[in-house]
Amino acid sequence: MFQSVALGVNKRMGYIPLEFILGFFVNAVVKRWTDAFHNMGYLEDQAMLVGNVIRGDDDESRMMRRTIVRYLCLSQVLVFRDISILVRKRFPSYESIVKAGLMLESEKCKLRSYKHFENDADYGRNWAPINWAFALVIKSRQRGKIVADIWAGKLCDEIRKFKNCLQILCNYDWVPIPLAYPQFVILAVYAYFAICLLSRQFAILDGKNVHVTVPVITMLQYVFCMGWMKVATSLINPFGDDENDFECNYLIDKNLATCMCMVDDAYDDLPELKRDQFWCCEKIEPLYAKDAADIKINPLIGSAVRTRQIG
Repeated sequence: MFQSVALGVNKRMGYIPLEFILGFFVNAVVKRWTDAFHNMGYLEDQAMLVGNVIRGDDDESRMMRRTIVRYLCLSQVLVFRDISILVRKRFPSYESIVKAGLMLESEKCKLRSYKHFENDADYGRNWAPINWAFALVIKSRQRGKIVADIWAGKLCDEIRKFKNCLQILCNYDWVPIPLAYPQFVILAVYAYFAICLLSRQFAILDGKNVHVTVPVITMLQYVFCMGWMKVATSLINPFGDDENDFECNYLIDKNLATCMCMVDDAYDDLPELKRDQFWCCEKIEPLYAKDAADIKINPLIGSAVRTRQIG
């Protein structure tokens, strides 16, 4: 009786679309993780434009450049502390942001002075530093520190792109994957292999002999599917405090240090123009190290270039 039931159930295991259910779930999770990673917000592009568009060595010009990139970093901090547990622990309040140097005391008071945004839980205030940065760009153009309207517009476009990246992160955090979805997938996987445990048992050939088999294929299927599911569940929230989650605090520190250097220390700081070593060479042949000299190079040539012409 058990043998016939087990064989009958095993023949119908294909009715459960486990690969489809699990694959669709993993694809959705990985897509969200990839989009979040691509929109974390690296500020080098904006800082390079700020440092080369806003001209001037006076204190006001320096303050404008430094303040614009600091406002962008501040906006990123305000977003990250709403979606990342580690950043929230680092910056539990506005006072901690002020102590870290990302915001001034006067800016904190200004941020809290908006009447319609008295509570962060209402609509958030991460838009305010972006708005201040736009205002500084316009003021820089009005005072002639930006030489043309097109450069001011280009800088505003770059700031807007950065703001859109942060907005995508907020949207993903605001509307997460429904809790029932991963629960359903996990239930389906465990139920599938629970049925396999019963349906792929020993096969009794006759009254005396028992044919014992090692379910190698089932074991491999279990390892692959469970590993697939574990990978997906670990990627659901990349802004958590697990070891493999995004290093948001490092990105904040990197953006602040790099951008401040680009718009201030490295502003208009060019190496002396000199003739390069290929100045008088008719053919450019860069030098290879001894260990790399014998490496075969596959040149960027079309696949049809080396074929013989027919006819």
